[in-house]
Amino acid sequence: MITRRIAQRDDRTILRIVRNELLPYTERTMPGITVDRQTLSKRLSEGTTFVLLRKGIQPVGFVCCLLRGKTLNIDMLAVDRHAQGRGLGSRLMEAAESFGRRNKCTKAVLYVDQANRGAQRFYVRKGYVTRQYIDQYDTYELEKPLR
Repeated sequence: MITRRIAQRDDRTILRIVRNELLPYTERTMPGITVDRQTLSKRLSEGTTFVLLRKGIQPVGFVCCLLRGKTLNIDMLAVDRHAQGRGLGSRLMEAAESFGRRNKCTKAVLYVDQANRGAQRFYVRKGYVTRQYIDQYDTYELEKPLR
């Protein structure tokens, strides 16, 4: 089940997922970076976060979206490593893109760490194309039209 984030229920698990699935890639270009619950909660609250729940109660993945005019910015998307390979990331991406379309966005934009080859392949399969490489952060900016 995909639902909107409830901070009290979801943020502890989202923080664990971020630390396990996203930070190892970010640390390659930003050694020593850390994320605490308060900082993450604030970042998630700046946009709309959808959470995929197992058995209706346990978060196993999430996607955070920000609306910027006619652009949907996919800020973060991650699935717990024990739940990967089951189409859950695809379901979260579909929820995010649907949210963008409902809000009249014409494109979706996201950033992916250069070292995260699995995520890059995932986004290409979803129709995203590389717009540019950002050397300072060792990331790619990807974009997809939303129709």
